[in-house]
Amino acid sequence: TTATIAASVGLTNHICGFSIRANATAAATGNATVTGGISGTMNFTQWTAPLASGVGVVEMVFSPCIPASAANTAIAVVSAAPGAGGTVSVTSWGYRQ
Repeated sequence: TTATIAASVGLTNHICGFSIRANATAAATGNATVTGGISGTMNFTQWTAPLASGVGVVEMVFSPCIPASAANTAIAVVSAAPGAGGTVSVTSWGYRQ
């Protein structure tokens, strides 16, 4: 699952944070990534909770916000696959300047 801050001609995206929530039949761990930022691809350990335990949460807030590698560049937050019987949601937030 991916949340994207879409590219916009003549403007630079900035990501200020993201939230990933996931559960599945069995617990799992994988890497979530943020691509398109000035610092290159960033990796974050994502835990998927087993259904009986609730929801695994990965949230990051960037202060200051991280700019894209160039103007007119999208920033994408990509979750790890949750596994069998899984559900995942991804949200990102930021601004364009």
